[in-house]
Amino acid sequence: MRQRCIILCSLVILCSLVSARDYPTLQFLNFWSSARATGLAGCFTSIADDAYTAYYNPAGLPFLQKQMVASTYNRTLTGLYPDMHYINLSFSSPIKKNQGLGVFINYFTNGFGEVYDSSGAYLCEERNHAFVIAGAYGKQIGKSFSIGGTAKLTYYLGYYMGYIYGVLPTYISLGSGTCLAVDVALLYMPISKVNIGFSIKNLGTKAHSPFYSWMIQHQPVSLPRLSRLGIKYGPLAKNKTKTLITAELTKNLVGMFYDPDNTQTFFQELKYELKDIYKGIGLEFSAYDLVHLRIGYYEDITNQTGGLKITRDFFSETHVSICDYLFNSNYRGKKILSIGWTYGIGITYKNASIDIGTDQYIYDFDTANWKLTLSYQF
Repeated sequence: MRQRCIILCSLVILCSLVSARDYPTLQFLNFWSSARATGLAGCFTSIADDAYTAYYNPAGLPFLQKQMVASTYNRTLTGLYPDMHYINLSFSSPIKKNQGLGVFINYFTNGFGEVYDSSGAYLCEERNHAFVIAGAYGKQIGKSFSIGGTAKLTYYLGYYMGYIYGVLPTYISLGSGTCLAVDVALLYMPISKVNIGFSIKNLGTKAHSPFYSWMIQHQPVSLPRLSRLGIKYGPLAKNKTKTLITAELTKNLVGMFYDPDNTQTFFQELKYELKDIYKGIGLEFSAYDLVHLRIGYYEDITNQTGGLKITRDFFSETHVSICDYLFNSNYRGKKILSIGWTYGIGITYKNASIDIGTDQYIYDFDTANWKLTLSYQF
């Protein structure tokens, strides 16, 4: 067990140090892909007990009791791009000898977006598409420990729409490409009702992505590598009700400790990297295995997402963590404008389920970000 932990920690450090702090592309690879996980602020690495096990933590595949299939539709972040869509189809299943298999397919498009030159003049409309097909495998090692991995192939393409002589529309390709990536994960159950999950996502090749075509001119861009560490407690059953609580830490692994001008000390860089950990906590309450209510809280302070949005002074606002608000005198007592809540609801009847979840309140701009998941187990 100790050797495995050392190997995983070494892998995290290696991946973080070999890349510059660029702007990762294909960010949809890390979307919260199900309505249930979205309602729990994305905290699902330690749960991993439904059709999305292959996506979140393939090490959970051997512990599934039934085969499960699910599909999610998300018209995502309409406040940014009105025509942005995300669709997912997932299947997870246990197999003999304490093993499990899973597959999933993702589709993402950001819709049409207007492109302007440096002077602000309109150039054209641009659109991108991306497809992912993935296979996952998990194996149980002992009674309380399992490992898993996922291999993903991503195909992406982009084009823009211009006009011939200012009248006839024409579509011009921005290029296309493929990239390969893998996820590695583990699941550990030290005592009854407690799960600890860990995963490293999107280790793979760089992408010559059209998603940044006007800024980087098709230079290779890193995939959005990150690690997730989660813990789950429950479910706690009483009078035909069940309660589950989960928490998760997420760390971006692209360009950690990157200081090209050598202007910061190691401890200054470390302080920033610790602050740059995204945090989430979720609570799920189920009654009669029929109705499931979920609520979560999420904060990503370095990217000013979620957390507590407060008035910094008369002219500005900022996002702070709960801990800073409670214990930092510079923030304590400031007016709270919004809280990074997520929530959702699910209905289960026999082997079928429908779930709805949203995280729209973690963003500063007005948007809708509802996810709808239909699932079935057999």
